[in-house]
Amino acid sequence: MARKELSMEEKLLGYSKYYYMDIAPANPMKMQFIKAGPIDADITLQAEEIEKLFEPGYLSAEFGYCIYPDGRTFMANYDILHGVTPEMLEWWFVWHWIRPAGIPKEQGNLRYKIWCPLDHWDTGRDEETERIFKDESLPISERRARGKTCYICESLDLGQGDELHHGSAEDLHYEDFGLSPEKILSLERQNCKLFCGTSSNGTKINLHFVRPVPEGVELRTRSWTGYGVRDGRVTKTEIPPMNEEKLIKNLVHNITEWQHLQKFLPSLYREESCKPVYC
Repeated sequence: MARKELSMEEKLLGYSKYYYMDIAPANPMKMQFIKAGPIDADITLQAEEIEKLFEPGYLSAEFGYCIYPDGRTFMANYDILHGVTPEMLEWWFVWHWIRPAGIPKEQGNLRYKIWCPLDHWDTGRDEETERIFKDESLPISERRARGKTCYICESLDLGQGDELHHGSAEDLHYEDFGLSPEKILSLERQNCKLFCGTSSNGTKINLHFVRPVPEGVELRTRSWTGYGVRDGRVTKTEIPPMNEEKLIKNLVHNITEWQHLQKFLPSLYREESCKPVYC
C-alpha cells in the first residue's frame, strides 16, 4: 500500500511526522464479521428512528452493514478511542478542515492526509465557513455552525489504486434531527458530541456519535444511503448508486481511519491546540 510523497513545504510542518506513521490493518475481528456477510436488516437502526442512537445503552447492531430490500444501505462501526477526549475531537473537526498556510492548493491538505495517508487527499470550505472556523474569538464548539458545507477528496481502497473522488457534505447538529432542547442539554451535560453531515445532494447521512468512557471515548458511527434530513426529521430520498463491494470499502476505510487517528490525536492535540487553528 503506497502513499504519495510529501512536498518539501509539507515536510517542514511539524505534524508531517504523523503522515509517516505505520497504518495498522483493520481490526481482524471486525474483518471476520465483514467476511461473514451482511447483517440482518431487521436488527439495524432505521434512519427514521435515529434518535434511539442518542439514548443510554447500546443497539442490536453496533457493527456491520446491509443493503435493504429497496436498495438503501446501512453501515455501523463501533470503537473505543483510548486516550482521546471529546474536546480533542471537537478541536480536530475544526483544525483538520483548514489547509496549512503557504501550501499550494494542488498539494492537498496535509492535516486531512495524516488521518488516513493511504486514502485522504484534500478538504475545503467556502470562504465564509473558513472565516468562522478561523475566528479565534469563538470557542471551538461554536465554529462548527449548522449548515456549513465541507468538501473532501479521497479514495476508499487504502492505496490500492482507485481514483480519488470528490464529495461535499453539510454539517448537522442534534436539533436538525428534531431532538428537544431538554434532550440536547442532557447530552451536552454528559459531554457527548455529534459529528454529522449529509451529502450535498441530500441522499446520504453519515454521523459519528461520541460518548466519554473511562478509557477515552466510544465512537458509534452510522451511515445510511437513500436518506436525507429535512425540517427536523429524516426522510427517504432517491437512492444513490451503491453495491456491496463499495459498502464494504466504506466500512473498512472507516475502521482504519479511526483506529489510526486514536494513535496520534492526543499528542497532536498537545502540540497544536495551543496555537491558532490557521497556523
